[in-house]
Amino acid sequence: MMKEIRYCPTELDWIKASGELEFPVSVLESRVVIDYDGSIYKELDDIPIIARLKDRKQLGLLGRCGEFLQSSHTRYKHSLVMATKADYTAQVHGLERDLLVSSCMFHDAASPPFSDSVSKPLGLNDQEYFVPS
Repeated sequence: MMKEIRYCPTELDWIKASGELEFPVSVLESRVVIDYDGSIYKELDDIPIIARLKDRKQLGLLGRCGEFLQSSHTRYKHSLVMATKADYTAQVHGLERDLLVSSCMFHDAASPPFSDSVSKPLGLNDQEYFVPS
């Protein structure tokens, strides 16, 4: 039995699993449903540097770019997809899931306010997030 996540082999299974939990977070891209309340995902969402990724577009100001759907995703969603895939893999292979999930959720924390392609030419950075307050 998976801890905190349910991997669903089909989209129909994913829809069913989403309806069975009181506080689900559904991640279609990895066909995972997270039992969110009390999970490591909830704990990580409470960290401001992770929460701010919900406002950061994966490709900055571009929005959608042709048929490449991920360009409209936030960096948070991108990190969440990575985290759920790593979580599933860790649980199947007996690896340290908390470390892998945390690493995936933090991997874009140092990203600039928009995407790198937009922020660098504008001279923007996130140094303020790395200076102790």
